[in-house]
Amino acid sequence: MPPELTMAHLEQLRAFLPKLSSTGSVLWAFRVMERQQDGGALPFDVVKRATDAILSPLGRQTIAACPDLARQEDLQAIYHKLAENRG
Repeated sequence: MPPELTMAHLEQLRAFLPKLSSTGSVLWAFRVMERQQDGGALPFDVVKRATDAILSPLGRQTIAACPDLARQEDLQAIYHKLAENRG
């Protein structure tokens, strides 16, 4: 690939990235960890990234902003379990 094309793609990517929702990433992380609790096998890197997202300030904001109280409790339980395991 010519360097000019690579740079053009990189500029497009940089313009697009700020538009992505980071909340979606945290919700993905919660779903991943729920899957693991249900017996799904996950690669170490996936679990680590999901744990990092959930335990981040945005993870706590996601829990606090959840409009469904039952769902909020589920998310809070996942958060606490991961925090305890991390030590």
